Amino acid sequence: MNHKHAKILEKFFHHPISNDIQWNELMKLFKGLGANIKINKHSGKTYITLNESEIILPKQTHKLISNHQEVIELRHFFEKTGIIP
Repeated sequence: MNHKHAKILEKFFHHPISNDIQWNELMKLFKGLGANIKINKHSGKTYITLNESEIILPKQTHKLISNHQEVIELRHFFEKTGIIP
């Protein structure tokens, strides 16, 4: 994980919850961590596998991840996979 990836990861652990996380930043972070990313063309859902754990993200319609619950779910996913800032 490089410095840019670390800064993106920190946003998921920021209090109060960050609302300026961009979807493409998240995908770059997952790619940098070596995650397997698959997007279902029919449903638009994104399936991410990292360190033998999987998370399914809903279809993204905006550039920003503004749903606080989604940010919290991603934070818990990172904690579960042992990736913390």
